[in-house]
Amino acid sequence: MDKIIIKNHSLKNKLLLNLSLPTLSDVQFYWTNDQNAYESIDLGDHVLFNNRTYKTPEYIFDLPIFPQQFKIIYLKVSSRIPIQLPLKLGLESEILNQIKYKDILFGIYVGIMMVMIFYNLFIYLFNYKR
Repeated sequence: MDKIIIKNHSLKNKLLLNLSLPTLSDVQFYWTNDQNAYESIDLGDHVLFNNRTYKTPEYIFDLPIFPQQFKIIYLKVSSRIPIQLPLKLGLESEILNQIKYKDILFGIYVGIMMVMIFYNLFIYLFNYKR
């Protein structure tokens, strides 16, 4: 379990923590609420995709923290493969725009690859009949 200390330098009351590694088996996120009790979110392979707050393959956690305050969070991660944790902390609009931009680029890449596959299949079938 890793301990992370975060200070909110923005003017918003809520930040997002983005863990952009969808191949993780289990992710548990712990933080203290206003009454100093621990709350947690448990995500991973065992949690249905429809039960997520944000419908992305990446793990996104809401982090309620007031401006200019510190918050201590704990992150427990397990995986079947060696991992490096690509964590991003930011405002909701920034994190979601980055994910949308990455999804658009991936869609363009898949579209180009599909066109190339069908083009080469057409060339192969056309030359095979000769």
